[in-house]
This record gives sequence, structure tokens and C-alpha cells, in this order.
Amino acid sequence: KNIVFQQGVIRLNIYKTVALIKIEYTHTSYNELFRLISKELKLKVKNNVGVVPPSLGEGIVQLINLYNGLDILIFDYLLNEDILYHRKKSNRDIYVIRIDDTPDQKDDVKSAMFFSHISKELFYMTPAKSRSRNIYLSFTKEWLFEFLVNEPQGELLFTSVLMKAPLYYYELIDSEYRRLMHDVMQAKNDDDFGKFKLYNRVMAILERFFVRYYRKISE
Repeated sequence: KNIVFQQGVIRLNIYKTVALIKIEYTHTSYNELFRLISKELKLKVKNNVGVVPPSLGEGIVQLINLYNGLDILIFDYLLNEDILYHRKKSNRDIYVIRIDDTPDQKDDVKSAMFFSHISKELFYMTPAKSRSRNIYLSFTKEWLFEFLVNEPQGELLFTSVLMKAPLYYYELIDSEYRRLMHDVMQAKNDDDFGKFKLYNRVMAILERFFVRYYRKISE
């Protein structure tokens, strides 16, 4: 099956074989991406939570829009087929942080955090019969400036991020990242306190990441 969506600048093609679902997209909006993935994977959606059908596996895909303009996608599922996500290049100034918590770590598969710009092509595989737990955070260059500008040396950090950002940056997550990630995935987004907790945990993840990232690129 091959579907190409021209509206909203998102293009999502899905090719399905016996053992693989391949999803190709040009990212601009997690809202549209969530709707398209939900449609093609036949997720049962309620309140921006898509439940995986038993025929495909188990688990959820969740969309969260924080009031400050930050978009979040949460994947917590175990599927019967491999899924290959292919993010194609885009010319928009949007950054993505992805956090992977891998239950069964191996020499070549580790729990890690990734930072990239959507101008960079990306392939990501979620293997069949393996639990996948991921958080995606998406934000624009303007959002990043507002986030950093009031911090000590914020403008310098913002410039450093833009000028020194590698094609693809990652770091292994530790127990603190894992704790924050768990809180985000367990937070209830349907009441004021849940939204407050969720916002604080996401901001803590971003603050911790960019402090460590700045130290790394300044070495």
C-alpha cells in the first residue's frame, strides 16, 4: 500500500510485506503524523491515545500537545511485525529529541537519547516481538530560543546548538533520565495536576539534556 499526502507538507508512504511495515514521512506536525499512523496501523483512538489492535500486537501510541507549543509522541508497544520508520529530509527548522528505553539491552542496542534536525534523514527500526518504549519531543528553532534565552548564557547556548549541532548526536541514558521518562509515560494528561506534572518532567528532561549537551560541544 502506498499513500502520499500532499496537504500539510507531510508525506507518508506505507509499504507492507509479510514481515515488515515501512513508514516513510516528512515530519512537520506530530498531530498529522499521529493521525496518519493511527489510520494505517488501525489504532483505536480516544483522547489522542491510539491502542494497538490484537491482530498487530499490544500497547499504545499517544500524542500530547503541551500548552507551550511542545509536541510529544509516546510509543509503548510490542508488535508482531517489524516496523521501519524513515524520516525524510525537510527544509523546516524543527528539532527532535528521541528517548529510547530498551528493556533487553545488547552490545549493539542500548537505551539512549538522540538529538537531530529534521533536515537530516533518519531510519529507525522497532523489531517484532520486542517491547519498544520511546518518547519523541519536537520543537521549532523559535521555541528553542524562547526556552534558552532566559537561562544564564542562554543566547550563547542557543548559538552553539545551531552552529555546532552534528548530523546526529546521542548519549546513553542513565537512571535519572529513565526516571523522568517513566514519569512522563505514566503521567495523566486529563487533569490540571497531571498536565502540571507532565510539563515539569518534560522541561526537566530538556534542561538536563541541553546542559550536558553544551558541556560536551564546548570541550
